[in-house]
Amino acid sequence: MQESIAFRRELPWRNMSVVVDPAAFSRWPAQAIESAVSAARARDGGAWLTRALALRARHAPDVLWTHPRSRVAERVLDACVRVADQSRRESGYRTKAPR
Repeated sequence: MQESIAFRRELPWRNMSVVVDPAAFSRWPAQAIESAVSAARARDGGAWLTRALALRARHAPDVLWTHPRSRVAERVLDACVRVADQSRRESGYRTKAPR
């Protein structure tokens, strides 16, 4: 699952995501979501869910294209640069000629 999360290095996904069991979701989607949210509500007397929702609100510009202060385009471009740099390092490609 970690490989498919956008901006996984930049955002605290573990602290703001409610994880739904994929097998349960395949069989009974509504019940699986309800169960996951109920478990999140019960965690730390509801404090975890309160913190998770606050983190989601704080990071909304990082993941929502429609947010008035969206940073999604910046994040995508930064990720492209990071992948290109990693590819160059792994291939031994140099951007400048040696002196």
